[in-house]
Amino acid sequence: MPEPKAMKSNKAYAIGLIVAALVMSHIMCAHIAYVYCEMRWGIEYAGYSAPAGVAFILLIPYVIGIIVALVAASVFWKKAQNE
Repeated sequence: MPEPKAMKSNKAYAIGLIVAALVMSHIMCAHIAYVYCEMRWGIEYAGYSAPAGVAFILLIPYVIGIIVALVAASVFWKKAQNE
């Protein structure tokens, strides 16, 4: 028996949001690593006064985005399972 069209689209939304969360996590790692290294260089040679750990403040928006994407994916996945 073929799946209803709504079920297929809910699964597609869920999978798309999971992929988006994975992409965001990888971008987060690369961005924070770059900013951390830039801060370390700035402390050594340019006289920055903030510690390099300040770069980890950038985690906040990425983590919020990843959590929202995963929660939405969970909602769509449950909708697809219930239909």
